[in-house]
Amino acid sequence: MKLVYPENKWFVGAVKFFDKSKDFGFIASNNCGMPLHRAYNQDFYVNSESFTDDDAKADGRIVVFQILEQRKGREKAVNVRRITKSDEDVQLILSYYGEHEKIDLKDNRTVNLYNHCYKPRDLVAKKVKDIILHDSDRSPSTTCRHVDFFLKHYKEEHSAKERFVFDRDFEKDEKKIWTDFFSIFTKEEWLEILKAYPSACRYASSSDLVETWVNKLDFGSVKDYLPTFRYSYALEESRNIYVRLNKHRDFSDILPEALKEHYLENFVQFIDKVITATVECVKENKPSLSNLDDSVKRLLRLTPNSHEEEINEAKNFIVKKDFLRACREYVLTPDSYRKEEVHKKFEAIEVSQQATSIEEAEIICGSFVEKCFENKKLATIAGMLTSFSFLREDFKRPIVERLFPLVNEELCGKIHEASEKGDGYPYDFIGTYRRLTVPMDDAQKDIIRTEIGRLIRNSNNFDLIVGGAEWISPKEVLSLTRPIMENMSITDISNFLNRYRVDGNPFNDGFVQIEDSAIGGELQRGICQRGFDLLKSCELPENLYILSNLVSLLPDGVNNPLCKEYLDTRSKSDLLTLYDRGLISSLPSSILEDVVNEISLDSLLAPHTRWYDKPILPDGPVKNIIVNAGDSLFYAITKRLNTLPLTEDNIPLAILLIELMQVNKSKDMEYWENRNWEKAFTAKLTSFRQNIADDSPLAVLLWAVYFQTRASNTVLTQVLFMLPPYIQIRVVKRLFRGIAQRKWKKSAEELYTIIGGDKHQICFPLEIVFAYLIRREKDPKTSLDNNIMLQLLDGREDHSEWIGIRQFVSACHGRIYIDDTSNDRQSWGRNFYNGIIQIGKNGKALVLVPSKMIDGSGELQNYNNKYFEQVKEWIYISFDETDYTCVETPKGLLYTFDEAKEKELYSLARYFKFDYKGVNSNIIFAVAEKEEDVFCECRMSDKLDNWHQLPFYWCGNKPCFCAPTRFHTSNEWEYYTMLDFMRILNIPVDYINQYGKKTRFGYYTILSAYLKSFAKFYEHLKCRHCGKLMKPEDGITNFESRAVNSFSCANEDCQAHGFVVYLNHCFNKSKCKAIIDSRDSKQCSNGQYICPECGACCSTENFRLRLNHLEMTGGYKSPRLVNFVNSNLGHWEKHEFYCYKCGSQMIDEGGTFKCPHCDTQYNHS
Repeated sequence: MKLVYPENKWFVGAVKFFDKSKDFGFIASNNCGMPLHRAYNQDFYVNSESFTDDDAKADGRIVVFQILEQRKGREKAVNVRRITKSDEDVQLILSYYGEHEKIDLKDNRTVNLYNHCYKPRDLVAKKVKDIILHDSDRSPSTTCRHVDFFLKHYKEEHSAKERFVFDRDFEKDEKKIWTDFFSIFTKEEWLEILKAYPSACRYASSSDLVETWVNKLDFGSVKDYLPTFRYSYALEESRNIYVRLNKHRDFSDILPEALKEHYLENFVQFIDKVITATVECVKENKPSLSNLDDSVKRLLRLTPNSHEEEINEAKNFIVKKDFLRACREYVLTPDSYRKEEVHKKFEAIEVSQQATSIEEAEIICGSFVEKCFENKKLATIAGMLTSFSFLREDFKRPIVERLFPLVNEELCGKIHEASEKGDGYPYDFIGTYRRLTVPMDDAQKDIIRTEIGRLIRNSNNFDLIVGGAEWISPKEVLSLTRPIMENMSITDISNFLNRYRVDGNPFNDGFVQIEDSAIGGELQRGICQRGFDLLKSCELPENLYILSNLVSLLPDGVNNPLCKEYLDTRSKSDLLTLYDRGLISSLPSSILEDVVNEISLDSLLAPHTRWYDKPILPDGPVKNIIVNAGDSLFYAITKRLNTLPLTEDNIPLAILLIELMQVNKSKDMEYWENRNWEKAFTAKLTSFRQNIADDSPLAVLLWAVYFQTRASNTVLTQVLFMLPPYIQIRVVKRLFRGIAQRKWKKSAEELYTIIGGDKHQICFPLEIVFAYLIRREKDPKTSLDNNIMLQLLDGREDHSEWIGIRQFVSACHGRIYIDDTSNDRQSWGRNFYNGIIQIGKNGKALVLVPSKMIDGSGELQNYNNKYFEQVKEWIYISFDETDYTCVETPKGLLYTFDEAKEKELYSLARYFKFDYKGVNSNIIFAVAEKEEDVFCECRMSDKLDNWHQLPFYWCGNKPCFCAPTRFHTSNEWEYYTMLDFMRILNIPVDYINQYGKKTRFGYYTILSAYLKSFAKFYEHLKCRHCGKLMKPEDGITNFESRAVNSFSCANEDCQAHGFVVYLNHCFNKSKCKAIIDSRDSKQCSNGQYICPECGACCSTENFRLRLNHLEMTGGYKSPRLVNFVNSNLGHWEKHEFYCYKCGSQMIDEGGTFKCPHCDTQYNHS
């Protein structure tokens, strides 16, 4: 897997949609941390392999992911999981703060990633603080913008007292966050912030700061208090009033009516003087138009005099000064920006003032030109003369005369140096020529061009001649280069390609400017012809790089006749090497057939008897060739299959080959691409099957892998046991589907015969399945036990494969809980559903199954409900016909159930995305405890969860909100479990206890619980010396009549041969699931082995029950057993416990029993 970025680089996005049936979707993100050429939005393709967390597939889910590089430059999101509250994820989401927070979705919808994810306020404040402290343009205004952006992330209340988030935090522990945050601001920044957020003054640490702020309050803040102020009539006081109170208004508005007449006369005189002084001050200190405007515009509002003449004079002075300053800056740093500034400033000068400005500018430029001549900066001189059009011709002419011989010398010197050293055409030579000669006349340019052409003709340098096609004729280029090409060595070819290979083609990369494409093509063919001629006599490995460059040089690559002629000379191994390295994209059909014919089972990691999933070729050249082979792969495989003897040894190989028929199918196909590919594949498969006899095993193998062709039951019986386990399991599930669809009617025993189980050894998981089903058909109340499992294990070399039974039960993925703290509620998303469930006023459960998708308000959408038929079938197989009624409505089918079925209907909402009214559809489920066990033994609670009103399972004395166990429809046959098998065979699935209480799917739960306990028991059945399975001490007989708990190793070469091991389950079964193993446990004083987990060893009531059983059956009652019961010797009833490690009696410390000699303890509190 080739990630675009390092393995520790993750990104945040939102799942736009993910279609499970089509197995594709997209994640929307933005370019935060992605140095890509594309703009803000990024869409990343995903399929089911992209996700490491199934919960992350929900539409609108906020996720983290990495980026995988795909073909055609596409990016695919991989390792996709939900965002968490971990430190790593918090730091990741903090990196999106600012311009990368928002993602634009379709339909003009926008989601703010930052607002939907957990982020502690102190970390956000620290982030903003760092941004401010490291802002290179930091100023009061920029700081205020940072603070404003930060605070807008939090709700603003209407209450003035608690308007902003820092107001609400003032009386809380979070106050210290804001105290630290505001502590970084300068006095000027504080004053700017207080204009927008006055209540922040409570965090100010300086009383002087607050006083300064109050004194700077503008007119709008103090206008209401003016009548109470007392003013002096002195001019100084007038100035103070102006400075403190005027703000974009006529000054007369500020004064009380009684003061205006007397006051204004003196004040206007004062203002006129201030304006004149201000203009002079600006000219002397800060000569800029903006400073002039800012300084006088408010003053002009306070006087009837315009001051136009003196202001215009000042403006002309400033503009001229700006122009000359720009010229000086260009002289110091001659770049394009400063050159543009000179032009801009010159255009701003009034025409009447330009003449004197040009004279002063020429003085500045003249000294600059002299320095450039001294330092030989000819291009700078030429550029200035060209760009500064305002310079007079008398000024420029003598400079050009001095420039011409120096330019001629420099350009010809570059060509001469390249010729002497054997270098290529100088980089950007034509550009250099144009820049240096632009101020010259045509005669001067012709002299320079003629001399350059002469030097190139005399160089005998291939690169220089080809690159110099601008200076000599195309015919001259061909005549001069032809003899050079004919004498090139392989080293010369390599050096040429290394020096000039840009974008794969040196003749199209800017180094060669040949207007005649035919001439360019002729040169190209000449280089390639010489290169391929030389390569024909060279070994391939050390010349792969040269070959790759030559192929990229050709316009049609490997399809060019020159390349094809070369490839025809290479051996099979060379062609395979070229294909593996990606230099050729296809192989001759004969070579592909050879590759297919060489495929064997030797390269696979596991033997075929342990294939519980499709076999996969190991990475390498063969897999690369097969995966990229195209349509010819199918026919190469069929050709080998037609000649392969289908013996028992070869059938697994045939299965591998048949699976490889589809291995070249791209995983990146869109829906319609995938559909067309499948259609074409089916046509080819059907055509291949037509030429195979019905009694051929090959017909069965094709059917068993793809189920698209027909097969014979007779042949299936003969060959199924030879098939890998995953195929056997799929075949059995497919056969059960046929029974479910009423295509045929069979019992478990008949089906066992059809697959050859009565004559051959089929895979062990299927043996367990049919052992259980056949027993249940005969006695519906029975189940599996250790005796039956030991019988099945006896004599099987593949006994460890019993764990494959997990493919027939519900797997445990850990305890599931409802995450009420998650921020990922997708309030911004648009929810469409496949149906609606709600409880009516009469207590009935109403289920609407529409033909189209439906939104939360019950409005039909334009999207088909792809689960319509599947939901109909699920209701049919999950409930009795008496459990519901169904009517057809304009929107779809409306089912009515009794309220008692509400819990069972929740599985419909959970699996098929129904809107369950009264239940939050945005509930987030999460894994609280990871489980290593693959078997689930949860019991459905009789009540709904109090808080969320959801059904839940009770497991290990804790609730679990895993998805409810359910029947699967015929379209879901690959997910069939033992529960589905029982339903299809009409074997009872609901358990009814002695009191008449029914447990939904109780028999399935009992089976799963037993398999969970047997998994522990099986590990103890292994000999700890040789690793082989121990066998019952008294042989494999009469298992049905008594328990088996004594075992020994049957391996005569093992040092533990004959050593008896006692194995049993703890009798405290209701609370303890431990296995008692005499190799680990000591015996108590009554001679019974001690449980390692709870300390149980012997019980009087347990032995009394055994005594009663012997009484009923007429068995032998030993005196020891009778005495044990009559004397009440059991330790369990006496609350006496012993250490399983050393056998010592434990000490009771408040319900916790501890060994005085070991670290063992049992908790019974």
